[in-house]
Amino acid sequence: MEQNTTVKPIQKNEVQKSNNSISYVAQNGTTIELSTQIIKNLTSDNALITNGEIELFINMCKYQKLNPLIREAYLVKYDTKKPAQQIVSLGAFLRISDEHPQFDGMEDGIIVQRNNEMIEKVGTMVYTGETLIGAWARVYRKDRSRPTITKISLKEFNKGQSTWNVMPAVMINKCAKVNALRTAFPSCFTNCYSEEELTASGTINGTKEQPTGEIYDTPQAEDITDKIENYNAEITQEEISETYIADEFEEVKKESTSEFACEMCGAEINEKVYNFSKSKYNKPLCFNCQKKVK
Repeated sequence: MEQNTTVKPIQKNEVQKSNNSISYVAQNGTTIELSTQIIKNLTSDNALITNGEIELFINMCKYQKLNPLIREAYLVKYDTKKPAQQIVSLGAFLRISDEHPQFDGMEDGIIVQRNNEMIEKVGTMVYTGETLIGAWARVYRKDRSRPTITKISLKEFNKGQSTWNVMPAVMINKCAKVNALRTAFPSCFTNCYSEEELTASGTINGTKEQPTGEIYDTPQAEDITDKIENYNAEITQEEISETYIADEFEEVKKESTSEFACEMCGAEINEKVYNFSKSKYNKPLCFNCQKKVK
């Protein structure tokens, strides 16, 4: 007797497992297939990483719907005495939060000391005369009446690794954003940590030579310095004017110093404006007077 068989269609988020591989649908709708061998290929066969650690990593990616093929998550290990570390990129934190139906925006910046005053600034620009103290982030959810606020100290996070020495404001700001997003969306980011956090905690060492199999590339200090110097050499007056948002621009104008003043109107200017004006106009000018002589 012939029996009728019904083939059940694959649901959108259904996970399949076949031939020692796992396939699932990532957050953006892309079907991802992972296996032990695929992860080994991504880590260039890092011999320190065990099959068990790879399986845990694959399950984490499946649960969080992350795509390690585009480096939303990656696996690193330096020592057989310590477990492999599962790292989630900042981009993945931001993407998952942005796609959450209750996400209602985020604000972030750094905390600096100017004279005897602590100031929370938007962005990561540290002006002459300011000391970087830490960073802050504020995450809003539509279903909560109050935002999730995080403030962290540079002293606690900066352990002197190369990237932290070159761009401490950017690094501490990244940690503040990840910390705030993880707190605001615990169901999305439980046990998820960024590279910046793990480097700061000493869990991974950002200063030692990466072993064979490392799949992330930390910018070298000299490369970053060259890029900054080239950018500063090419920046125009219009770009500088657009760089400062309204409140930051007001802070620049209000920075008090008796050493620098505009040659035309006598207004006080800070060292950054003085140096730029001298190089471009051969005399110290405030922003308003620079526009007049263009």
